[in-house]
Amino acid sequence: MAIPPKKFFCQLTNEIMTSPMMTRDAVNYERQAILGLLATVDICPVTGHSLCVNGIVPNYKLQKEIEEW
Repeated sequence: MAIPPKKFFCQLTNEIMTSPMMTRDAVNYERQAILGLLATVDICPVTGHSLCVNGIVPNYKLQKEIEEW
């Protein structure tokens, strides 16, 4: 079995994402992981920039890539 690309892994859980969400800074997180984090803080852990629920969107392109892999 091939090693999955690094971009398939959530920055918070270090697991392959099933429902990736992308921030305005183009950082991807697993949906439940980033929503859980946003319940307590409003800072992106990767960039340090301000982050809110309205600032993240589903990344369907990445989700399709993961599903096809």
